[in-house]
Amino acid sequence: MDVKGTLKCCKEFTVEGVATSASKASVKATVSNVIDPGFKAVASASFPYKSPAKVAMEYGHPHFHVKGTASMAKMPEVALMASAGVCGGVVGGNVAYDTSRKECSAWSLAAGYTHPTNHSVFAYMLKKGQAVKVTYSYQMSDRAVVGGEVIKPLKNGGDMTASLGYSRRLDSGALAKGKVSSEGICSLLWESMLPGDTKVALSGQFDANSLEKNARVGMSMEIGK
Repeated sequence: MDVKGTLKCCKEFTVEGVATSASKASVKATVSNVIDPGFKAVASASFPYKSPAKVAMEYGHPHFHVKGTASMAKMPEVALMASAGVCGGVVGGNVAYDTSRKECSAWSLAAGYTHPTNHSVFAYMLKKGQAVKVTYSYQMSDRAVVGGEVIKPLKNGGDMTASLGYSRRLDSGALAKGKVSSEGICSLLWESMLPGDTKVALSGQFDANSLEKNARVGMSMEIGK
């Protein structure tokens, strides 16, 4: 059994704590809207002390958002994420620096455009420039969306992969999704809300190139408060 508690000293300062039956605990303190309405700072720690505590600061604005995180280790890893957008266009990126190795451990970039009515396209530079991903989605109606994705490794001679997906809100209110990849992997999902704020989902996946292998079936249920 988990025990959770929240202490709100004022609307700007909140402390949350969680204790588990496995003799583990975590504490998170949040300070928000002090310097500016879009500012927030968070510090978190877990016990027993197996990993360093973490601090994060972020600032949000209608047209941009920036967030920085760092561990409280002697030689921390520092990460910075930023994005900006206007008139449907958006650009962003993130970078992480490992002070113990004195090197950039990760970085990525993204840019995209979302039309006000029916389509969006995004391009990503991933894994420190080792791969490129392009996605596109089209709103066919207020109930149906179709989309595609292409990933191309830029190093080590990797093969390009692609996938196509379709989702539709049924008359019953349930959501049905399907996805097929160029590698032959087909995925299906059906989820619906039941009375009592309960969500049920059924999923399945199989390899069209080898139907007797890699088949998976799953079910989940989330019971609302």
